Amino acid sequence: MDYNSVGGDMEGGVEDCIWGKIEWQEYVEKLITANSVDETALLEKIEVVKSNVGRQIRKAVISSLNHPYDSITRLQIEQHHPRLVEQASALHGLDLVQATISREMSHLFETSEELSSRFASAYEKLNGETCSLEQLYALKKILYAAYRCEQLIRRLSTVNELVKQSEMICELKSIISEFSQLKEVLWLREAVSVTAPKLASEARQRTAKQMRTSLESQNAPLVASCVRALRNLSCYEAEVKALLDEYCKDLDAQFLQLITSPDLAGKTLPHISSQVQNYVEQLFLLGDETVSSFCASFAQIIANRVPANVQYSCRILQLFTPVFSQLPSSSSKRVFEAFRPLKTAFLSQSLNRMFVAVNAAFEDSSMRNAVVEKISSVLRKELCSVGWDADLKCSVEENISKAMELISQKIEELLKLDEESLSIGERVSNTQASNYGLLNVAYALSTAWQKYDSSLMSVAQQGRDAVMALGKASISKILLSMHSEELGAPSPYAKELCEYLNSFRMHISLFMQLAKCDGVLAAFIDYVIDLFLIHASLFRPTSFVHLGKIADDLRLVCRALSSFDTPSALLSSVPEFADALCKKCEVLGSDTSLPSWAVIQLLISHSDGSLFSPHEAIGNSLQQYTEWFSNLPSAERIKFLSSVIESYTSSVVSQNCSEYVSTYPLIVDVLKRAAEQ
Repeated sequence: MDYNSVGGDMEGGVEDCIWGKIEWQEYVEKLITANSVDETALLEKIEVVKSNVGRQIRKAVISSLNHPYDSITRLQIEQHHPRLVEQASALHGLDLVQATISREMSHLFETSEELSSRFASAYEKLNGETCSLEQLYALKKILYAAYRCEQLIRRLSTVNELVKQSEMICELKSIISEFSQLKEVLWLREAVSVTAPKLASEARQRTAKQMRTSLESQNAPLVASCVRALRNLSCYEAEVKALLDEYCKDLDAQFLQLITSPDLAGKTLPHISSQVQNYVEQLFLLGDETVSSFCASFAQIIANRVPANVQYSCRILQLFTPVFSQLPSSSSKRVFEAFRPLKTAFLSQSLNRMFVAVNAAFEDSSMRNAVVEKISSVLRKELCSVGWDADLKCSVEENISKAMELISQKIEELLKLDEESLSIGERVSNTQASNYGLLNVAYALSTAWQKYDSSLMSVAQQGRDAVMALGKASISKILLSMHSEELGAPSPYAKELCEYLNSFRMHISLFMQLAKCDGVLAAFIDYVIDLFLIHASLFRPTSFVHLGKIADDLRLVCRALSSFDTPSALLSSVPEFADALCKKCEVLGSDTSLPSWAVIQLLISHSDGSLFSPHEAIGNSLQQYTEWFSNLPSAERIKFLSSVIESYTSSVVSQNCSEYVSTYPLIVDVLKRAAEQ
């Protein structure tokens, strides 16, 4: 059994040893070499074994006393005798074990006490020596620190390089802070208490001054050295704050002076702008954080010292926006937030100036020719004043659009487009002159500021279209008289039409550019020619004599239209139209100079009354028909005339007539050719 494994095994082994189950010598050796022995438990175990043995002996004795010595009793005693002898031997062995254990334990105790005493003595000796060494080491450090302080103070008077000097001062302050006992050293007390702080203060002042000088000259390497030196001296933030305070105080004073003397803004603001630009360039050498701090302070100055409605707000924005636009948005954000009220006020003032110019331009009706230049000059000035800022330019462009809307409203209010005011006569009335002048203004401004116009051209077109519509209506009435008046050389209607066209040209000439815009005047000329052909082809009863006079009338009208000096699609073909009107029906049927619809209507007019004229076929008056027919495209005109001929054909068949009108085959041929085209 291994009694070294667990201390509890020694307790169990003592009982086996007592009873003789193991050798005593073997047990004692194992007891001495055991790693750990619970003495109390071992002794308690011996007592328990001893108690058990005694109890068994008493039990055996009592058992023998309570029974008579008969043969049975003696037999029992004899039976118990070996056991009693064994237990007595065990008690004797137990006493021996207890004595041995007590002796060994006493020896161990004495040895332990001796070792404890020797250890305590050695510990006290070592502790004393250690304390002495610690004191000596501390003294050595203090002496070294004192020597280093003296050395640094002596070297500081010879070193001029800022960073090196700051590092030495930083080291000196660190030593003094760590070893407060240096102040108690007599020969070093003055150096520590007076000289060192003085040197640190002088170095800080010298470095701060050098940094300012370097910033002014924008010497980046020297600025970096000064920054490093000030950081070593633990005063960089304080010096930078003092520098920013100085810059901002100066700027604040200058802006404050502008409030009391706004007339000086023209001279002062460029100087301030240049100064701010210089400050930003200097502070940029100190890092983004410093620039951000300056921007925040400058934004506060703008908010405090520059009223939103100040007259020179645009000048401030123009001068200072480029300065801060070159900075990162994170730095300049607050400055542009401070500029926002100025921008809003400037845009409001700009819009007001535009509106004032517009209102003033329309107050004097006699100066309409100068309206365009006056308004355009103001708009150009406002737009050019913000060319340096894309966002502000967009906002001013929105203001220009608003000004154009106001101009549209003004012109729309001043225009008089009733029939009486628009009526074309030999003279131009004051109302008409005013109307035409307004139309010219609207057209000129819309053309000059086309990018910003959304409604002005519509107003101009509305006025022009009203004049054109009245002209067309008047021409339609004049041409209608062709059918009721006697033809002549020239015919009365043609003479009246030419006179009206001359008057119309005189009126149109007052807004000729607008009239020619989008081909409106050319379309008007074509309308006159087209309407003339419609009426001429409907003239009935007709003859070649009548048609010859009508052809001469057409040539006369063509000369009147040529005076408009505007080419059109039909004007150059008028001579051919006039010649074609006089051709015989057989020739006319194959003629291509006239439009197919005009040939068909002429052939209908040459026929007898059984073939109704187109307007009679649908039950319309001549005026209604011509106005309606003139608005149809050529294909629709042919389609309509084809339906008229089909209706005639059906009526002939239904009435069982023997023949068609003489021009019927020619009309059918023309319709076929037109359908093929």
